[in-house]
Amino acid sequence: MRELKTKYRGFPQQKFIPLQTPTYALLCGDELKIIDQTIAKLSNMSATQVSAYSHQDMPWKSANNSEVLDYEMVFYRDDVMSVREEKDDNIQ
Repeated sequence: MRELKTKYRGFPQQKFIPLQTPTYALLCGDELKIIDQTIAKLSNMSATQVSAYSHQDMPWKSANNSEVLDYEMVFYRDDVMSVREEKDDNIQ
């Protein structure tokens, strides 16, 4: 990976450029769908907007400043942040 430091609208920007093409065959269709949806949702946001959006997520909300985020908190996300599809256990 190559690091690229530039300025965007007068602000410093840091990008990491992959040196090889990713292997998409390792991802299932649902995973690729979530990636595409996330890119579509966030691609027009500024860094400040993405930061504000991410701070609505339960792992961030539950952590104290500079604390490691608890992975288990992803299971307590609200509908805005969740990418899980609920399955009805009563359907046979």
